[in-house]
Amino acid sequence: MTRTLRGLYEDSTRTLRGLYEESPPKYSHRLQTSTHTHLRGLSTSSAFSYTFPTPTSPPSSLSHIPLTPNQKVYAIGDVHGSLKKLLHALTVAKLVKIPEGKEDEIVLKDVEWIGGDSLLVQCGDVLDRGSFECACFHLLAVLSRKAAEEGGGVVLCLGNHEVLNTLGLFNYADKGGNEEFERIFGDFFDAQSGSESWRLNYAGNQPARWRACEPGGAFSSFGFLNNFVLATQIGRSVFVHGGLTKEHLEEYGGIEGMNEKARRWFEEEVYRPEVGEEEKVGGEVKDIVACAQNRARAIQSSMPEFLGGGSPDTPSPVWMRDYSSPADSKPGNDSANKLLQNALDTIGGEAARMVVGHTPQSRINSACGGKVWRIDVGMSEGVMNNMPEMLEIVHGEVEDTVTVISTREGRVAAGDRTMESQGGEKGEKGDSDIFLRG
Repeated sequence: MTRTLRGLYEDSTRTLRGLYEESPPKYSHRLQTSTHTHLRGLSTSSAFSYTFPTPTSPPSSLSHIPLTPNQKVYAIGDVHGSLKKLLHALTVAKLVKIPEGKEDEIVLKDVEWIGGDSLLVQCGDVLDRGSFECACFHLLAVLSRKAAEEGGGVVLCLGNHEVLNTLGLFNYADKGGNEEFERIFGDFFDAQSGSESWRLNYAGNQPARWRACEPGGAFSSFGFLNNFVLATQIGRSVFVHGGLTKEHLEEYGGIEGMNEKARRWFEEEVYRPEVGEEEKVGGEVKDIVACAQNRARAIQSSMPEFLGGGSPDTPSPVWMRDYSSPADSKPGNDSANKLLQNALDTIGGEAARMVVGHTPQSRINSACGGKVWRIDVGMSEGVMNNMPEMLEIVHGEVEDTVTVISTREGRVAAGDRTMESQGGEKGEKGDSDIFLRG
């Protein structure tokens, strides 16, 4: 029996009246674009044609992106499945516009990119803690294609939660998010396999989510996970989820080397059941569990070392908090300034600052003399439910202008968000006090 996925959320569309209703709205997620990406292993003669726009540039071209004078870069931190907060932030930053008359039912493909040649960087952790993870991915992919048409672009960085989901670790998955994966991918995988027995290979561990996220799975076939970068240098700014050190860069081939290794891991199918193993999953519980354990071990053992937790002395670039913890304070690691400067020096060129997520702050702020910006504000309802903020960097011929765009406070000068400013020391050059009320 062949089924199709004709649009996400078509059976569960609610209106969007007010971005901050207590009950999260659902969204019409109709996937009708000119770019078709077929799932791995699916015959082109199948009735299934799932259009899922993908990021437009391969990671190899995103490791270092030069900027022209006055070109803008916008960075947003951990999204964690909150589509309404993501849309709100992008709207307040004047990167997107919801077409008139569409405010009550947002169809993601209709969201307009109005950011011109600006670049948008999402610093990881789209997954987990929220109910609209796939929808957030879809919106970012739509905007990637539309921004490219205007000379701009969207860059997606890996977060530790993208890695966790690839490994089949769903401790932080939201119930609504699990239902979203099942609603989108479950029926298709049933049809692709000819039955529901494939689910036993995952031993009840969110089979639709895991099959979509595992290496070589649907998310890679759609061009998502394998189009993420571990890090990117854009102009004078380096973007990464947790942080980078000199040791990371020297041991794993620099930013470009890590991006390439991560891409290969996500797109290559690393686990195939042994002959007869698939038949065993219909038998004893112990055989079902053993199959899932073999899958988890194969995926984990194939993972690039720099995506793991790392050691206490050298945590992974997607896990480290040396530049961002404790929140809203100077880094607790007394060596943070030296670590950061050594990393920037190793990257070389014009690298002057690092922008990180991962550790929720009450608001975007900088430390280490403005050389690190911490942009995760815990905006998801599943984290701190804070109002979203974005970082704006305007590339200058000599130095950049850095501004925080707050959906509550408007435009905030960089100097007013540095930890050192509390002691009278200013960091970045700031913008004027122009307020955009969100």
